[in-house]
Amino acid sequence: MKKLLVGIAICSLASVALAAPTFDINAGVPIQLTPGVPVVVAVHESGSAGIQGMSLNLETLPNVLTDPGDPNTAHGIFQITALDIEGAGTIFNNNTTGANYIGQWLGAPAVLAQGAVTTASGSLSTTGAGIAGYVTLFVPVGTAIGTQGSITTDSPILGSSAMFGAAGADLLAIQGSASLKVVPEPVTGLLLLAGLPLVRRRRA
Repeated sequence: MKKLLVGIAICSLASVALAAPTFDINAGVPIQLTPGVPVVVAVHESGSAGIQGMSLNLETLPNVLTDPGDPNTAHGIFQITALDIEGAGTIFNNNTTGANYIGQWLGAPAVLAQGAVTTASGSLSTTGAGIAGYVTLFVPVGTAIGTQGSITTDSPILGSSAMFGAAGADLLAIQGSASLKVVPEPVTGLLLLAGLPLVRRRRA
């Protein structure tokens, strides 16, 4: 009986240590964007222990890559204007050697963002949900209402996001995404709804 219990304990510990990091964006909830208004969204990470670094690769879709070999030529409607992976509320806050953020390649509206960070000392654990970073999204004024897209941590151009353990070991991660949709300003939406009865009366 004792041997069996020991075996169960060892298996349980192993399962915790081998748990795959899991990313999600906005808890998977669809993100609504109003033209000209920046929106800040949380990227969560959970289910891993012994973290000493992270590479967070974000990409909005659809986009066009003019030169397949050059990420600088990627462009699209849904823009990433900022990425914070070490600020207040994030899992690496107050324990980093300094984050490296790459975005706005060649000054063009960015559909890509890459953030890399390592701990200043020790390891982190996110067996519960933690915030890997905050990403700011934007669509320009004039974007057609109803335009749809998505954002993912599994970037087709930059590669998959990852957490790193001791000695830089890559902890294979489960990737996350969220849908994007352009919506009218709340006031505009109310005015449109208010005008519907008039339209119906005229047609009648």
